[in-house]
Amino acid sequence: MKKKQVKFSRKTENQARVDQNQAKLQHTSVMRVIEKIPNEIYAGLDKFYLDGEHSVYGKSNPTSVALSVSVTELSTTNPNAGPYFFEEDERKVTVTGQRYFDMLRDFAIPKGLTTLTAEKELHLRKADAFFDLKRRYKAKAETGEIECLTLDFMQNLPLPYDPSNLAFYARQLWYYVFGIHNLGSKEATIYTYHEGIAKKESNVVTSMLLQYIINHEIASRRLVLISDDCPGQNKNHVMVYFLYFLVHVLKLFDSILYIFPVRGHSCLSNDQDFSLIEKKKRRMERVEVPEEWDKLTLKAREKPSLFDPRKLF
Repeated sequence: MKKKQVKFSRKTENQARVDQNQAKLQHTSVMRVIEKIPNEIYAGLDKFYLDGEHSVYGKSNPTSVALSVSVTELSTTNPNAGPYFFEEDERKVTVTGQRYFDMLRDFAIPKGLTTLTAEKELHLRKADAFFDLKRRYKAKAETGEIECLTLDFMQNLPLPYDPSNLAFYARQLWYYVFGIHNLGSKEATIYTYHEGIAKKESNVVTSMLLQYIINHEIASRRLVLISDDCPGQNKNHVMVYFLYFLVHVLKLFDSILYIFPVRGHSCLSNDQDFSLIEKKKRRMERVEVPEEWDKLTLKAREKPSLFDPRKLF
C-alpha cells in the first residue's frame, strides 16, 4: 500500500513539473510574438505587471488575464502584429475578438501577401533565366560548338546500408558519389569513393574533372561548366588555378566558362541521374560492401545509355 502511495505522489509531482514547464514555454512563446508588435499598437495603453514576470497592456489594471491562448507567428517575412490584451467599452478584447481579426485583415495579411507574391515572382524569373541559359548551351553542345558539363555530388550513401534502427544510429562509413553529365552526348560518368580515401573537397573535384577530360575525347576548344557554388568544392581558388592550368599550360581549351546558378535554382541534369540511383536504393534491403553500390549504379539507368561508373583511385 505504501509503494502505491509513493508511486502516486511521484507521478503527481512529475505531472506538476510538466504543467509548470508547459506554462512557462507557452508564456515565453506568446511574449516573443508580443515583442514584435510595433509601438503604434500600444498607443494610449499602459503596461501593467501582474506579478514579477507577467505583464499586460490595457487602459486599466485587469484583475486577471488568461495566457492559455495558443498563438503562432504570422506566416509573413515581417510579422507586424501579434496578440494584445486591452479593454474597450468595459469589455475585454483579446486575440479571439473581432478587433484582432480586423487588424490582421487590414494590416498584416495584405503586407504578407504582397511580399510573398513579389518574392515568388522574383524566384520564378531567376529560375526561368537559368533554364533558358542552360537550354542555349545544351543546343550548342549538341551541335558540337562547345563542350558543356554539369558537376555535382549526390547525397552520401551509408556503408553498411541497413534500414534497421541499430545500423541507423551506429557510426557508418560514408560512400561518396560524384557525377559529371555531358549535355551534348547525354552521357553520365559516376565517380565513387568512400571517406577513408578522400574528402569532398576541391582537390578531389579537380582530380575527377581532369581524369574525365583525359579519358574522353573532347573535340571542342570551348568548355562550359555548370555546378552549384559550394565554396569547399567548386567555387574556390583551387578550381580557378586548375582551369587556368587547362587553358594556359596544357592548352586543351581556348576558353572555359564556369556558371554558378543562384542558390535555389541549381536543378542540374545530375539531379535526374541521382534520382534514378535513389529509386534503385529504395528496393535494396541491405548493402554491405562498396561493390554493391557500384552494381546498383551501373543498373540505375538504361536509356539513353548506361552510367559509366569509375573509381577515384
